[in-house]
Amino acid sequence: ASKDEVGLYLSRDLKAGERAVTIPRSLCLTARDAPSWAIESTELSLGAKVAARLLAERRKGSISRFYVWLSSLPAYLDAPV
Repeated sequence: ASKDEVGLYLSRDLKAGERAVTIPRSLCLTARDAPSWAIESTELSLGAKVAARLLAERRKGSISRFYVWLSSLPAYLDAPV
């Protein structure tokens, strides 16, 4: 892996169903935690709900637990969501 990548290397084979890594839910940005208006919408795609969550976190500014990471993302993206 390069310095811009993160990899997982195991020193042994995993048993069936054994977890290699876990990530605390508090560190995940998911559609489940999107603003209520987005969650309740039947017209928004899952991706749009995640985008709503990202925007809600970005709006919090420096009080967001994701502030440093969000600050590293481009402010504008010339691509469809």
